[in-house]
Amino acid sequence: MGNKYFYIDGKLDDQGVVPLPLAQNGEPVWIGNNSQHLDRAFFGWIDEVAIFSRALSAKEVSAMYDAGDPATWSQSEKPAAIGQRREM
Repeated sequence: MGNKYFYIDGKLDDQGVVPLPLAQNGEPVWIGNNSQHLDRAFFGWIDEVAIFSRALSAKEVSAMYDAGDPATWSQSEKPAAIGQRREM
């Protein structure tokens, strides 16, 4: 089992337990929809999505939120948690 954490505006909003390993398939990652179930679309605004190769600590999530809009960060301003970002 593993833990999941959901943050809104840099603050922990929800957490839970998930079975490991996570299921994998050949489908692409979609943010706000499901490539296998198109009737499960999210209707609303999704902003500043990031996918990391490791779990971030609560302190790292908070530091990223406190740093403001990531689109305006200079290389020296990026919190250490971000490392190298890839544009999706």
